[in-house]
Amino acid sequence: MTFGNLLVELGDADASTFEKFDEGKGELSIPDGSHVLKATSQLVAYVVFDAAATLERFADGGVRLAFEHPTPVTVGYWSLVDYPEATVTVEPTARGLATALTALSSAHLATGPERTLPGWRDYPPLVEFGDETDVPAVVADAIPDTGIELALPDEFAYGVPAAPLAYHLAADVVVEDRDAPVLRAPSADVHHEFSPLPAFQFEANDCFQRTFYADCLVNSTSGLGELELAEAAFMDDLGLDGLALTDASPAERLEAYLDAPFEDVRGELPRRSHVAFVEPTPAFARALPHLCHHEARIYLDSGFDAAESETPSASDGRADVASRTVDSRTVERDDPMVTSAWLADGVRPETYAASPSAYDNYLAFLESDATGGAVDVLVVANTRPETGDVVEELYADSGDSVDITVRRCDELTTAELEAAFASTDGVVHVVGDRVDGAIECVDGALAPADVADVGARIVVLDLKGDGGPISEHDAAAIGRALVDASAIAGVVRTGGLAPEPGIAFVRLLVQGFGLELSRRLVDRYVDGTFEGLVFGDGTHTIQADDSVNFIPLHVTSNGDTTFDVTGKTGGPTAGLYWHPDVPGVRPRLLSNGLPFELDATEVARLLDDEGYLVVYEDELHWSRDLTPFYPLA
Repeated sequence: MTFGNLLVELGDADASTFEKFDEGKGELSIPDGSHVLKATSQLVAYVVFDAAATLERFADGGVRLAFEHPTPVTVGYWSLVDYPEATVTVEPTARGLATALTALSSAHLATGPERTLPGWRDYPPLVEFGDETDVPAVVADAIPDTGIELALPDEFAYGVPAAPLAYHLAADVVVEDRDAPVLRAPSADVHHEFSPLPAFQFEANDCFQRTFYADCLVNSTSGLGELELAEAAFMDDLGLDGLALTDASPAERLEAYLDAPFEDVRGELPRRSHVAFVEPTPAFARALPHLCHHEARIYLDSGFDAAESETPSASDGRADVASRTVDSRTVERDDPMVTSAWLADGVRPETYAASPSAYDNYLAFLESDATGGAVDVLVVANTRPETGDVVEELYADSGDSVDITVRRCDELTTAELEAAFASTDGVVHVVGDRVDGAIECVDGALAPADVADVGARIVVLDLKGDGGPISEHDAAAIGRALVDASAIAGVVRTGGLAPEPGIAFVRLLVQGFGLELSRRLVDRYVDGTFEGLVFGDGTHTIQADDSVNFIPLHVTSNGDTTFDVTGKTGGPTAGLYWHPDVPGVRPRLLSNGLPFELDATEVARLLDDEGYLVVYEDELHWSRDLTPFYPLA
């Protein structure tokens, strides 16, 4: 039995603990007994067996489990990919939205701290707005009773930024005649008042992050998690007893978290790298279940500009919370690890033009037969064939990251190009010239907005023209039209099409990085300007299962023989952790900037084994191209 390039762990029969099988071990003799082998990649595979065995690790990352005699094994799989099982219909009012937010918590399989792990929460029910309320019994029966209530004023806009907090706490959301929201849990004597909008959106997300990451820490120290996180050391600073809180009710944990001095460790914990700015209308609020599924931070679209100017009164003791949030958001716009969705008309700087329909298209893709096998990539070069050659080679050189089949078509007619968009279920990458915003073909030009049917999940348009760059507003309109035609995501390059950024972007995409994260990394670390706008679900990747994005590794010299190494991710799924393949280094929460120190030899070994994207001295490197990555100073 042979596996690909995976994280491999070996456990005892009850699978309560696992020991990592490091890549440098080579061969491990497993004694007779009951064992569980856990192999993690895009899927998690479990192999249960009762026998002695040999576990081998090869230089190419492959792993083989071998038995001396034919041995029965039990194989199981687990995926982060979920699918909503029901749709909730509510009236387009504040009370209707509150009903929908309450229903989202039906996705929780548990109300303990383990709910931070993706495996303990299903996809929330979808939300539609109509004339009558309909909460299916399968949803109503699954809504947990946590004893926590979030009371909102009678205004639709409050429900949008309240969604992440309400979802994570599994709170009962109600609408009352009040001026500002309040979080209540009578059984635990919790009565936490918020400011009115616009400050509420920042305070609610601050509270959401506090409770979410506190649950992560408690889960890590309680024995429910497989490994204790590096961040668990902060429990003493917070005065939290992980073992006691494991058995506490959700309301009791909330009371403890609100009382804990999180300000003391705030800089040592991650901020959710998935952020959305949402217009408070029913049309855009349809995206809330998808955003909550990934535990995104959600703000109003008006909050994008209001954050820097809004300062609540200091008399209520909440000004410090808001000012910290304002400062951090200002920084986030320049942070390449933070991907921001713009769910409103137009687009804003450093955001991608998201659309609720993009999430619907992804769910439709999961239901299709296209999720298995190689990714179909079609490169079209009606003009600029030399650029088409480069792009085709980049997709073909995917290595072991993604199984890709590349096709090439040149000199298509408008009808043939439109058919190409419909017939490809993976990626359509068009390079060429544009005429008045349309794609030049041999018999005229095809406007992307006129494409009626897009079978491709991802559309990349590299269109060069003499009429000046495409405005971001026009690029957003093109992208959203393609999403309306069933694309999930894509990018419209809007400017001069400098070759180096374009090459780096495709290479990142092929290696498993999400679209918006790839764009941000290129803009930050590659010479030249990418000049492109991502549209649709900007977290989407070229892989069928895009719940986890690959991790850029930041390496910083300390000026001696040691280096700080930090692993960050722009992936949408929260609650996961990264376990570096380094002896003595504990796992840490994804998207955290918590570094660990290695000497030059250890860094070289880590990078030689893993094939990471490495950020060093403000430049991107692929560690597999630098074998070993040494010297670094």
